[in-house]
Amino acid sequence: MKAFRLLSVAVVLGMSVSAFGAVAWTNPSGTADLFTWANGQNETNNFGSPTNIGDTFIFFTNFDVGAPDGLNNQVSQGDTMDVDLAVRFGTDEFAGIMLTMYGDYSIGNINPPADDNSVEANFDVSSTKPLPSGLTDTLNYFNNTPGAGSWTASAAVMFDTVGGNVQDLHLTIDGNVIAISDGNGGTASITANTTVVEMDIIVIPEPASLSLLALGGLVAIARRRR
Repeated sequence: MKAFRLLSVAVVLGMSVSAFGAVAWTNPSGTADLFTWANGQNETNNFGSPTNIGDTFIFFTNFDVGAPDGLNNQVSQGDTMDVDLAVRFGTDEFAGIMLTMYGDYSIGNINPPADDNSVEANFDVSSTKPLPSGLTDTLNYFNNTPGAGSWTASAAVMFDTVGGNVQDLHLTIDGNVIAISDGNGGTASITANTTVVEMDIIVIPEPASLSLLALGGLVAIARRRR
């Protein structure tokens, strides 16, 4: 029997990696309730530095682009964020990581039927340590319908909790937001205001706890037979 706990990392509006000549977080290492982190950094600093509350990271991101009115062009903004994560307790293991992003968009279409103004977001979430081949999933969002509103998309990397025993990993999230104007008088803009990275952590009872659980089950069975 496994107890299940959810650990979440939220990224809200503002700054992403050793190999990238990166910008270190203002708090590159630290301790949360169920995990520790180290070597946190960004490539262009659009992800920002996180604030840790309990088992939650909150980033203030700065993904915000717009394609000007009447110009046939594409405007993009990207970043790469990475950090080393490890569970704090020997009975814990990572079960998976889910990346969910939220934002706003606006698409103008001044001269119908031209419909080539569009916005999109593409973000990869991957784990490359200690898994040799790595696990990756991609968040994709695309819209070319005139109007304005909010958008959301998600990606997930799940581990084998039976044979994997993932207690430390290297998390990387990279990607960009893109706005495209067709040059026919319309505009396009997109922001990635809020990013939530949720990490599932499974807490495995220690052998002594398992023995107590088994004993409790036997007692319950014995009572039923009376």
